[in-house]
Amino acid sequence: MGTVKMLGLVAVMALVGVVGACQQDRTGDYITMGDSRRFEGTIISLRPTTSTMIVSNNAKSVDKLNIVTCKWDVDTQFLLDGKKATLDEIQQYMTVQIVGRMVDEQLVVSEARFSSVLPANVRPAAR
Repeated sequence: MGTVKMLGLVAVMALVGVVGACQQDRTGDYITMGDSRRFEGTIISLRPTTSTMIVSNNAKSVDKLNIVTCKWDVDTQFLLDGKKATLDEIQQYMTVQIVGRMVDEQLVVSEARFSSVLPANVRPAAR
């Protein structure tokens, strides 16, 4: 009987560990789950030669880093207002929702959803 209780306790502890590992760490708009990442921000810089973009995270916590460097690859989907987009259509200061994963301590973007509506305090550059 003691062995059965002990095995039951071990099973419950293992289940609690699995549930704890799957919970989201949510600070401001930055969500982490395992190696997955999701956040919303504003494009500061787009660097096609290095396949990176620098995004100002809209996190409300002053404890967290508000500048995030994101890398994209051939599998990354770029969407502008819900439609497939090319890098030529993306502008500095657009808002973006990033979904990605951590790979070798680098955030690799799987999907970037851009909005053509610029923030109220931003005016488009003269062409």
